[in-house]
Amino acid sequence: MGEAADLVRRAFERFNAGDVDGLVELFDPEVEFQDVPVIPGSGVYTGRDGMRRWYEVVNEPLEDLSFEFGDCTEAGDAVAVLTTARGRGRGSGAEVEWRFSTTWRIRDGRIVHHRGHVDHADAVRKIGAGPG
Repeated sequence: MGEAADLVRRAFERFNAGDVDGLVELFDPEVEFQDVPVIPGSGVYTGRDGMRRWYEVVNEPLEDLSFEFGDCTEAGDAVAVLTTARGRGRGSGAEVEWRFSTTWRIRDGRIVHHRGHVDHADAVRKIGAGPG
């Protein structure tokens, strides 16, 4: 696993550990973070304050929310990760699970861009690693 993928893996680990400060420090101060629409609270969040807000919003309707770092493809400073989100509805207790893909761009050792995708093959193409 290269440096870019390792940085993204650490972001998953810090989210899952509830380490908001540790998570936010991995992002560039001007990061643009766009989540996949299937996740409650999805939208576009910018900057480190936006990342803190995203963390609050995405955790609001769910308990025990976690993201699994799955198959990973790297292309230079970009990473595509097959992602599985799991949680339990706050109040209802209903178990939820979503599979989607995420793309990440790294610059100077920080995450500068994140986007959620419905299709993993499309995400791999978007980072320039798959068939055109």
